Amino acid sequence: MKENNRNNNLGTLHLLAAFFVIYGHQCVFLGAGVPMFFGSSIHALGVKIIFLISGYLIMKSLSAQEGSVKKICLEYAVKRIGRLYPELAVCLVVTALVIGPLFTSLGIIDYFVQGRAAVGGYVIKNLFLFCTYDLPGMFESNPYPGAVNGSLWTMPVEVFVYVVLLVFFIGMYKFRISKHVYGIFTCLVSAAFLAKFILCPNARIVFYGTDWMSALNVMPYMFIGGACYLYPIQKYLNVQRAMFLLLAAGGLMFRTDFVREAVCLALFPYIVFSLGLADEQRLKLRFLKGEYAYGLYLWGFVVQQCLVQKCYVEHAAVRAEDAVVMAAISAAIAYVLAGVSYHLVYMPFCKRNKKLVALIQKRL
Repeated sequence: MKENNRNNNLGTLHLLAAFFVIYGHQCVFLGAGVPMFFGSSIHALGVKIIFLISGYLIMKSLSAQEGSVKKICLEYAVKRIGRLYPELAVCLVVTALVIGPLFTSLGIIDYFVQGRAAVGGYVIKNLFLFCTYDLPGMFESNPYPGAVNGSLWTMPVEVFVYVVLLVFFIGMYKFRISKHVYGIFTCLVSAAFLAKFILCPNARIVFYGTDWMSALNVMPYMFIGGACYLYPIQKYLNVQRAMFLLLAAGGLMFRTDFVREAVCLALFPYIVFSLGLADEQRLKLRFLKGEYAYGLYLWGFVVQQCLVQKCYVEHAAVRAEDAVVMAAISAAIAYVLAGVSYHLVYMPFCKRNKKLVALIQKRL
């Protein structure tokens, strides 16, 4: 197994995970049967893959940094903000100011005048990671009503884990805390996640617009991804063994949520990283770019809701059986938007960001 920056399948898996999310959401929107894998819906599994890979890459990026704690924190913050916010901000603004007026049931004047507080709040609150999903008159008659971009719920969860990973890395780097402390913490978070299915399966703890009990469904995977970088797992990974596990356990249906999630926690990271860190780019998709995965994830839900309104609600032109076709069309449109966003928004910002990182490295 190699750990080369680009010579692996992580980017492709990240992109495929975003496609899984789009397809799963499409099935929900049209009332079609949602494909299940490892006992989880395909879109939930896609989010778990994204969090696994993110945790691994974040810990890898942190481990490459050196210098003072202040330098590490500033550089880390600049990199994370630079990756997360430019495309998110553009997606929010375009959704609120362009897509909103086109798809609202209100008139354009009413949308901007009567709904100005909601329109501004949608952009500003989500930029501050207070999840807000509705815009005036948007998608009110859709099968999944009111939610303009349901994918935004993962943003505050991801940023929270960013902070926790930084705290642990500073502890390991500055105060020589053993990486096993991080390993134990990861096990405790995973145990808390599994315990909730026995002790309080329906509990909700809402803080700052996020249900953190639901967030617990994916948080362990990001911490596990970080642990998979810290520990020498590469020598144990095997593509053939991963494929066997994928085929043997992937289609099983489990009697309880606890068993389902326990099996997924135990096996899924091994499968993902066996495929993701393979010596050869076995999953390389020459015609698709893994760098677009984040943009695809951001735009997918919005595009799907627009198509559902036009084709399913207004014209009854599609049925539940058309979920695959609709998902493919939605993914194609979202992929184009992701490409435009990546090249016209992220890349120019990234160049400026690199200069800022270089300045931080020079001054501190």
